[in-house]
Amino acid sequence: MVYRIRRTELASPASNVKMMRKALEELPVDEVFLDLEDAVTPDMKEKARGNIVDVLSSSEITPNKAVAVRINSLRTELWLDDLITVVSGAGDRIDCIIIPKVEGPEDVIAVDNVLTALEAKNRLGKRIGIEVLIETAKAVEYIREIAYTSSRVESLIFGPGDYAASVGMPSLTIGELKQEYQGHVWHYVMARIRNTAASAGLQAIDGPYAVIEDLKGLEESARIARSMGYDGKWVIHLIMFCISGGSVGVGGDTSFDTEKPATPPTAIPASVDARKVLLLTPFFSFLSTPMTHST
Repeated sequence: MVYRIRRTELASPASNVKMMRKALEELPVDEVFLDLEDAVTPDMKEKARGNIVDVLSSSEITPNKAVAVRINSLRTELWLDDLITVVSGAGDRIDCIIIPKVEGPEDVIAVDNVLTALEAKNRLGKRIGIEVLIETAKAVEYIREIAYTSSRVESLIFGPGDYAASVGMPSLTIGELKQEYQGHVWHYVMARIRNTAASAGLQAIDGPYAVIEDLKGLEESARIARSMGYDGKWVIHLIMFCISGGSVGVGGDTSFDTEKPATPPTAIPASVDARKVLLLTPFFSFLSTPMTHST
């Protein structure tokens, strides 16, 4: 497995060329994933695929920034065209494919097989990784098989919104910490993901916290994920959030300290609006050494 730092994974809708380019070239996050699924309306899917190819082919991507594409669910007719278009058009600039709504190892195998064919056909000379969204009840039941089914798999990502729906959990906001529940409402599924990822030598990435203005709730969500051993967190809104104040950059101290931000070796670019970046780097700055992948 190719090791990539994923303290922050920033979502960028593939329907918005300007936002994708800015995320790839300017915003100081570890990974940007270009979203063809939930962030794109049905009538924009085909155009969004072309947008990804155009933007990746013409952007000056920040060095050491991982680039992923979230395709549509394998339960739709869209996913195959997603893969064919983006890998054939810009596969040399794509590090990983994110598979949503996975229900079993067969989903991973299907994507793996298509990637193998596309890599050979387009003579990429590289191997594209896979990140798996664990966001259905079936995925949790088959998580071990999913984790071990392909050496392409690099991380398991918790998707709280769709998971809540799949188990009939009332939820108004993605990732919210329910006050009426006596305990941590996501503990079981998050622990399953973390334990399986650790046993398979994969990374565990926490899902998004979608209450944009609730910085306290976001901080608590990040602290819980870190305390459970998670390697990073999804970022879906471009809002600046320095957990303890001060400037935050990419990298910094390898020690983890929840009381202060990591020392930033790189300042946020002047061209970046401080209100439009969200960083959780202080909570995941401990991550600096590769993990071993077991197959």
